[in-house]
Parts: sequence; structure tokens; C-alpha cells
Amino acid sequence: MPFVDRLRELRAATVDRNAPIEASSFLVIGGTGFLGTYLVEDLLARGAREVRILCRTPPSDDDRRDQRVSFRTGSVTDRSVVASACHGVDAVFHTAAAYGTPNFGRFGQGTAVYDVNVGGVDNVIAGCRVQRVPMLVYTSSCNVIFDGRDRVDATEDTPYASATAVDHYSRSKILAEGLVLRANDASLATCVLRPNGIYGPREDFITQKALGIARRLRGLPFSLNPRQRTDWTFAYNLVWAHVLALNALRQRPELAAGKAYFVTDGQALHTMSDVLGTCLERVGVPYRPWIRVPTPMMVYGCLISEWLCHAAGRLGVRVSPPFTKAEALKAVVTHTHCIERANRLLGYEPLFTTTEGLHYMLEELSSRGVTDG
Repeated sequence: MPFVDRLRELRAATVDRNAPIEASSFLVIGGTGFLGTYLVEDLLARGAREVRILCRTPPSDDDRRDQRVSFRTGSVTDRSVVASACHGVDAVFHTAAAYGTPNFGRFGQGTAVYDVNVGGVDNVIAGCRVQRVPMLVYTSSCNVIFDGRDRVDATEDTPYASATAVDHYSRSKILAEGLVLRANDASLATCVLRPNGIYGPREDFITQKALGIARRLRGLPFSLNPRQRTDWTFAYNLVWAHVLALNALRQRPELAAGKAYFVTDGQALHTMSDVLGTCLERVGVPYRPWIRVPTPMMVYGCLISEWLCHAAGRLGVRVSPPFTKAEALKAVVTHTHCIERANRLLGYEPLFTTTEGLHYMLEELSSRGVTDG
């Protein structure tokens, strides 16, 4: 079944969750991004009266969008812009984030990352207060507990990663989560969703980076830790969790609000063979892992590469490492997450397995010619 038809079928089967959405107005911060676009589409399909999008640059084809969609141009770092965007909405979904340069890098001050991910969240909370918005759902990340050590079925009680163990992005998410959770009170119900590795149709990170490197190498001849496992988050599973969070915040805030929730597909896979290998097979790039790369070599090799690129940047030479240390760790360390709290308090069950999600992602890549090289 085509993905668009599957979504239509799922929405029809879950109309009982539409009540907080129908005839309501929403602000989606980052609504033109990968996840935000899916969330906007779902809110519209479920009967939203208005979906307002705060983004840096509205799309050029906005005149062809649903008339219920409006745009506010600006950054979350501008408190007055955020407050204006919050005016008159029934709930705010904050999906925007800065990942750093390079993505998930650890060197330098990371000022831009903290300005957006921490200062921006502070501005959003202030905007909700000023405009008396009753609900805020914040999209965080499983990275907040990722410290490079193996964790199996980690729960929300797992402590945050230490400041010395993480990159700027992860540290900023830890700080932002604290702001959102502490902001929860009788006038503003808040919650935090923690996905892990968001993917799906229209996704460009894997195709531009991992698959690009594999193509340049004319295949992928090496393997990493064979015992590594992780869970991923299909984009629409995460959208579904946002819908459920909205329902829970409205209907039973005393139980659901003020908490963080892991949201994944609930399926543990090997990153190299099960995920990347499947993608490579679909695009016609050989995956014959006859070279085993030791974990320390992978991790510290990426760390050195990242540091050298940072040093070059300070000399005016702009170059990005193939992978940062944080990305390398994610590929060699087991990190899976228990979604029992999301199931118990939000009613979350994954609507797609990772196997199904990869199928739909690769199908869409093929339709736009990405798999042709």
C-alpha cells in the first residue's frame, strides 16, 4: 500500500484522537523541517482550524498550501517574534533545533546551538506565558542520556549524560528539557518527547551523508561492533506521539504533564547491517563487510578527524569531518529505550515497525531518483 494511503487509513482508524485538534489553532515551531512538515500535515488532516508555522524562511510555494496554514518569519532567538507567533493558539509544538557545525560536534563554544536550543526554548515558554497558551509539547532527543556506554531498555529515570560526555547538541537538549519540565504548572501543561534517530520518506541525512560516503568508496567493505543494537523512530510514529501527547495534556494533565517520554519504533536493530546495509542494498551499493574496524579505532579516529577539522576552521579553512565522535559512538554502542511510560500515560504504540518504515523511506527515495546515484 502506498505511504499516503497508509496514512489516510491510519488517520481514519484513530479519529477518536482528533477532538483536541478539530477547530483548534496551533503553532508549530520548525514546521517546515523534516518532522515539522509531517506534523503540520497531520494536524490539518485531523481537522485543525489553523496551523501557524514559525520558521526562518517560508517556502516559496506557500501560496499552494492549505489556506489554514500561515507563516511567521523569524528565529526562536527573538523573544518578541516568538511571543507574537504564540498569540491566540491553543497549543505549541516545538520541533526546531540546531545541530551544530558540524552536526553533533563537541569542539568550540557551540554558541549558536545553545542560543537556539536553550535560549529559544526559554523564549517559547515566555511566549506561552504571555499569550496564555495552555499546552506545550517539546521534541527533545534520546541523546540527553547518551554518554557512550551501553544501555538496554533505558527508562526515563536514567540520569542525564554528564556535560563532559556529550556534544553541544546533546548538552543543549538536556538544558532545554529542564526548562520545559520545570515550566509545567496549572496554567501551562508541558511534556517532552524523546525520539531516537528520526527517519522516513523525504529524509535527507542518510542519503546525503552515509550513502554518499558509501558511494564514493564504491561500496562499504567494513563492519563495526557486531553486538551493537539501537532503536529508531519513524517520522509518523513520532507525529502520532505528538497527537497522543496533546490528548493527554488536555484530558489528564495531572498524570501526563511535566514528564519526558521515550518514543521509538520499539524494534532493536544493528545500525550497520540492518539499517545502513538495507539502504545500500536498495540503492545498488555493495555492502560486503570483510574488514572489522575495532571500536576504539572508529571512535578515536572520528574524534581526531573532528578535532583536525575544528583546528582547520580556526585557521579559516572550512572542512567537515566524515563523522563526529558522537556519531561514531552511536554506531558502535548499544542504546535502546523503554517506551512503557509513553504507552501507559499517552497510549502510545508504534504504528510502523522500523522494517516498514525503511521500506517506505527507500520507496520515496526511489521515486525522486536518489537511488539512481
